[in-house]
Amino acid sequence: MQGYGYSDACAMCGVNHSNYITKEENSERELKPRLERLNKGELRQPLVEKILNQTINLSNAILDRFGEIDEVRVELARELKQNKEHRAETTIRINKQERENLMLANMISELNISPTRRRIQKMRMLRETDNKCIYCGAVVTPSQFIEGHGYEVEHIIPRSRLFDDSFTNKVCSCRECNAAKGNLTGYDFMKTQSEEKFNEYLDRI
Repeated sequence: MQGYGYSDACAMCGVNHSNYITKEENSERELKPRLERLNKGELRQPLVEKILNQTINLSNAILDRFGEIDEVRVELARELKQNKEHRAETTIRINKQERENLMLANMISELNISPTRRRIQKMRMLRETDNKCIYCGAVVTPSQFIEGHGYEVEHIIPRSRLFDDSFTNKVCSCRECNAAKGNLTGYDFMKTQSEEKFNEYLDRI
């Protein structure tokens, strides 16, 4: 008598020992006109179940409006890997940022300027430096900075040295200071100034 492993024995009987579907089998499956929602408690993770059902609802809405879908790609957010407490903290942080963005957008609109994402970001930068050039301390109005009238976004550590274009590496600077700073870091540039100006700079940051 010849013995076979479980998976091989199942294959010889014409059955699949697992629910795994091969690429070939998947390509031959008949597609349903609509996706079925998961039943409550069907998955062990309530959060994942909720997100999948939201995805199913969105997919069905797209099907209803645009017809057959050729391809769907799903990207999982890293927040799904967090525990409940971390997810709550993330939600609070995101909600706070959204409220701040709305407030900044309203402030920009009051200047009769359209509040784009970049302009909201510039408004945030200006508020972080107390409406001043980070280096010389010159007072800057929101409209001057947003519209680029003598003031511009400056990279604290030059992009040529760090390749960092993130918000944390950007500040409001007058055009003259930005040009004088050149390829120096903000700290190294201010070290070339008088002790008084350097200390004032430290107070601003």
